[in-house]
Amino acid sequence: MNERAFVRNLGIFNSEEQARIENVTIAVGGVGGDGGEIAELLTRMGVGNGSGELRLADPDVFEIENTNRQNACTSETIGENKALAVGAQLREINPDINLKIYTDGVTKENVDEFVEGADLVIDESEFTLHQIAVMIARSARVKNIPVLTGMNVGFAGVVTTYHPKGKTIESQLGLSTDMPIDEVADHKVSAKRWAPYIPSYVDLKVLREVTEGKRVMPSISPGMSVAASATATQALWNIFEQKNHRPKPVYFKRALVIDVGAQFAKTISFDLKSYYRHGMNVWIKNLLGNPHADYWQYEVSQ
Repeated sequence: MNERAFVRNLGIFNSEEQARIENVTIAVGGVGGDGGEIAELLTRMGVGNGSGELRLADPDVFEIENTNRQNACTSETIGENKALAVGAQLREINPDINLKIYTDGVTKENVDEFVEGADLVIDESEFTLHQIAVMIARSARVKNIPVLTGMNVGFAGVVTTYHPKGKTIESQLGLSTDMPIDEVADHKVSAKRWAPYIPSYVDLKVLREVTEGKRVMPSISPGMSVAASATATQALWNIFEQKNHRPKPVYFKRALVIDVGAQFAKTISFDLKSYYRHGMNVWIKNLLGNPHADYWQYEVSQ
């Protein structure tokens, strides 16, 4: 693509860093919500424009209820595979982008290929399918590749990186590192283990319904954008490797939280204690009169 496409990055990055961005390979597992917007931000920074590659994996199709927050979901893409639709959107931004698309999502059969040769893996798979996250993490650990993940909660983004030699995602989920993946899939994992932060402004009854597995987690476009922006920025800190005085990524068992609804940014512990501490804040706020929310009469997909 014309070199002027990314010239406005300079001044934030130097020329060496811009070249690094264009020559890395980043694999994004799950590109409907956070993942799709992350992929767009990476593309606009230049990922896949040089010798590198951007990989997109998602087996799902867009449905009408994705319209409220998923960038590539439009009236024209309803029913289309998410990875293909996001890929088409990215090619409109950069016709020369190096893309590899996995319409089956990340599976036992392709996970090693999906991860192989990547400088960074971004796991945006559905948290209720925790076996996918574990498969990705295990393959990446063997190959010494960091795995970055971000999720949106309310108007907030929660982001962390699993260093290949650091604390494991299995420890987060209460699993052993040698548990067979079929057993991982059958093992029930509470939503509490995925949520080190709960915004104090949420409705307690909504939180209960989600943690009990009765409802899908609600989400909203500003929160999705916050999570995507924070994750894309942490991706830079991973690929720059602390050169040029750049910050280190926030590594698990810590997480970066940016909540534009509560108007703060901070790092927190990523553990059950943090979940219960923030849950107590929700309980107190509800006693004092939090805004009330409710669910639509229909069940919705992820």
